[in-house]
Amino acid sequence: MCSKQVKKKPSEHERKLYGLLESMGLEFATEVLVFPSFIDKGSSGFRVSCHPTDVLLAKSGLLIEVDGEQHFEGEYKKQGWEEQQERDREVDAAAFEVGYGCIRLHYQDAAAAWEATIKRAIELQKDPQILNKGFIMYSPGYKKPPTL
Repeated sequence: MCSKQVKKKPSEHERKLYGLLESMGLEFATEVLVFPSFIDKGSSGFRVSCHPTDVLLAKSGLLIEVDGEQHFEGEYKKQGWEEQQERDREVDAAAFEVGYGCIRLHYQDAAAAWEATIKRAIELQKDPQILNKGFIMYSPGYKKPPTL
């Protein structure tokens, strides 16, 4: 793989996701940096402002982000919230641009909702009309998903 991994302590929500993906039998990489100057879907490496994505499912062409409290203004007032939203949109746009699907999982959703969302995205990525065109999918916890 031509992407770089960074090491950080995973959050509680990320650990929940890793366990779910393992139980689903999916191969994944964690904390992969995506590089704007290097876009190569064949080797599954790309980068956006040096932001590490939570999970890369390279074989399925999918990024998964678990959006914790810091991603939601009303739930977690913190200086820098606007910057977090901007980084989220950068990741979404870059995934879309290179034909990857980007899955955003709400931290309050149950594992079953996450699993259903991931399975839908994997199936969607197999559709010839969707393949390599990119999309963003949100888990049910998002009442009103943001727009690019």
